[in-house]
Amino acid sequence: MKKGIVICLLIAIIIVAVIIVVNNNKDDVVYVTDNEYLYDVAIDYLKEEYTEEDKENKDKDDFQIFFDYEGFGITVDENIKYAYMWIVEESYYIEDGEVKSGSGSSMPYKIKFVDDVVVDFETAKDGAEYDTSIKEMFPEDVADKILTYNLSDEEIKTKVDEHYAYLNEEREK
Repeated sequence: MKKGIVICLLIAIIIVAVIIVVNNNKDDVVYVTDNEYLYDVAIDYLKEEYTEEDKENKDKDDFQIFFDYEGFGITVDENIKYAYMWIVEESYYIEDGEVKSGSGSSMPYKIKFVDDVVVDFETAKDGAEYDTSIKEMFPEDVADKILTYNLSDEEIKTKVDEHYAYLNEEREK
């Protein structure tokens, strides 16, 4: 009887050990849902970065950069967090009383945070390297979504129309 109990305990211990080893070897990514404010932190960071980079237009009348994004998840590893996003950004300014379009882009981003501060970001490579770079940058489930995703710029067009609505009001006077 004692041998039967010992054998059962050994089998149970072996099963538990196998389960632990299998679970630890998975490449599953754990997403956090209480850090979604980091999406906005990333947008604020990029707005500042892109404003500084746009030397040609940033000093033009009422220069603005508008953003829209889709968040695909945030992961945590110690004090490092990664936000996976698709971001559309477009710049506009006023010239001769008209709204003019500057630069813009629509692409996936991997944003790195340390202590909730952006320290780096990465975008996909162009051309033939695009798919491979996406698969290297993102967890598999995010990469699969991104490879078939595209964010419309309709939200940005609405923001632009709202921001520059004062031009129509001035014309009506």
